[in-house]
Amino acid sequence: MTYSITGIQAGITDTIPIHRDVDEWYCGQIGAHGNRIQLTLFVEAFNAIQRLPLSDEKSYFRLAGIHAAPWAEWDGIGPKENDGFCVHNDYTFPTWHRVNVITLFEQVLYEAMIQFITGSLGVPEGVKRGWRKEAEQWRLPYWDFARFSCTECDGTGEQSQSAEGRELRLPVLAMIPQVKVRKIGSDPPELEYRPNPLYKFQMTMPMGQLEDPFKITSQCTDGIPFDQRMATTKYGLLEGHHADVLADGGQHWSRVNIALNEHPWCGSIIAGSVSNPTLQELTYRLLTSRSHSWGDFSSTRSNETGDQSKPEKWLNLEGIHNNIHNWVGGFFYKRPDPKDWKLWGSGHMAHVHVAAFDPIFRLHHCNIDRLAAIWQRLNPQKWFEDEESKLTLKKELIPFHKDDGTLYTAGDLQDWRKFGYEYEITRGEDMDNNTWIDLCTESKPFLINIFLGDVDREDFYDAGSPHFAGSIYSFSSPLDDSQCGNCIEQQKNGVLSVSLLPATLVVKNWDVDVKKLFYVAIDSQGKSVNCEVQVKATLFRAPRSSYDAPGDGSNDYENIADGAPAQVDY
Repeated sequence: MTYSITGIQAGITDTIPIHRDVDEWYCGQIGAHGNRIQLTLFVEAFNAIQRLPLSDEKSYFRLAGIHAAPWAEWDGIGPKENDGFCVHNDYTFPTWHRVNVITLFEQVLYEAMIQFITGSLGVPEGVKRGWRKEAEQWRLPYWDFARFSCTECDGTGEQSQSAEGRELRLPVLAMIPQVKVRKIGSDPPELEYRPNPLYKFQMTMPMGQLEDPFKITSQCTDGIPFDQRMATTKYGLLEGHHADVLADGGQHWSRVNIALNEHPWCGSIIAGSVSNPTLQELTYRLLTSRSHSWGDFSSTRSNETGDQSKPEKWLNLEGIHNNIHNWVGGFFYKRPDPKDWKLWGSGHMAHVHVAAFDPIFRLHHCNIDRLAAIWQRLNPQKWFEDEESKLTLKKELIPFHKDDGTLYTAGDLQDWRKFGYEYEITRGEDMDNNTWIDLCTESKPFLINIFLGDVDREDFYDAGSPHFAGSIYSFSSPLDDSQCGNCIEQQKNGVLSVSLLPATLVVKNWDVDVKKLFYVAIDSQGKSVNCEVQVKATLFRAPRSSYDAPGDGSNDYENIADGAPAQVDY
């Protein structure tokens, strides 16, 4: 008998239950209007499958082992030696992980929730029906790694953002070792602490001492001693550590947060400035590109027959996914110089063979699936349509079985909704904000800084300035310095320049007054040249979902505010 993977089919009525952002979900659960039932079920079920014996294929260890190490059989199928089931650098990368990390894992957790509710030590009889309804509406939360964090919950369960909240970071639930859940049977409801299963995965012995065929060996994990580990770690392994230290290297989540914001190759951010936007920029560009085929979008695999000569073809979902694995886990094992200490150390998420053992892997890949779903809504005709990727459309996704006993293929995974889940953004309820800049210039180079809110008369230069929303650069030169015929002809004919600046993140994450739209044009000396150029700045909102990227030829933008030149001192 094979294990039939269908996803959670319970709870579907007129609408399909949605995956929620993990911080929003957690905040709602613990807020004044939250009952913590889903949180309790999630924690109890997750802990339960982490405790299951290795002989149980639905144990957390065995589910994690599907990805790679220890290269054990699952559901009657054995992988090649030292070659896990996982699919990377392949056009089926999103689909293999969709059925594994989302559909299978979500289904197993739901089954564990129901077992907890109906078990002899579980929920009292009088409230079982209500708890079961909560379980049916639950879906695995996702970690939106490209979203600025909301740092705390207020008394209503809503998220708020402190002045220090302009940063990317791990979810709260990935940074706390204990979590408060409902105490079963207490009336009125009481709370008690439980080990947080999203913080780490813990075993009772080093994984290299497990019985065959479940033994983790360092020889098959890039030479790093994961065989000596009893628990997953982030940035916890360094050359020269004692074996007892290696057993639990710790969860260095502060280093993860630094890496997400600063990125090792970008250097440190100046104290007090906003987050490095690289990760957000990559994600935005990926979703708004109209030139990608499925092959370009889905994988780092080089498309040998397609046109990949343009740099925009090189940005893909798997590449962004790979960087997150590195920044969360930590890649370097050799002991560093003291000055490089803060972004050093190795952990599970950075290594393919053992990455799936870190619980954050699940929330990360739920977001990867969400990005794939958004891209599918943006590009409904681009499902394995190019010559290279279409060859893999019927490739079997081993070892995952359908309810008829056959193996899934990529062609079975196009519609995620049939597996019993949806995303808010793919339901079409979000709005998209964009700033449209219409420039009339005399070919003199300048920078236009856009602000949503009042402008400091002495501070209007860059992203560190109050209410700064973004910049547009006029890449040109004065006509008296250049005899460019094209420039002269454009000036003669009154040709304007236009550019579009996405303002969605600013409007969504900042406390801004969208009716106060100002701009400051500055030259290379940092002086205002507002009086020397003609600028028209307007804030628009598209009455379409945010996954409907701007620039598709439609003219249904709603004018929110017209900009004005800010009064500044220089």
